[in-house]
Amino acid sequence: MSFIYPRTIKVTRPGRQSGVGAREEYAADEASNETVVATDIPASIQARSTGGKNPVGLPGDGAMQTWRILTPKGALKFGQVKNLDIATDECGNRYQIVADYTNSLGCDFIANRLEA
Repeated sequence: MSFIYPRTIKVTRPGRQSGVGAREEYAADEASNETVVATDIPASIQARSTGGKNPVGLPGDGAMQTWRILTPKGALKFGQVKNLDIATDECGNRYQIVADYTNSLGCDFIANRLEA
């Protein structure tokens, strides 16, 4: 950990679902079905508000929140993390990566927090 990257994440890849709909028993994404991609990665996790509203439109809905996860150069290989991978922080919060890219400072991910 460092001043710039005070957090740590583990990145996992969800397993494939074998069936769809009424033919198969429903199986949600669970940590037990995931393959580990990387562990103990230093990270900075920052809240980013998109300003958009939840499309469901319930009266109590707040603005949708996205998160930016930054990792230092060399902590991950180029292309190691892919869209739809799951980043789990040291507190157990889970984030689904929806955009991944690498720049000169390291890997940068835009993610949605998964709520249980």
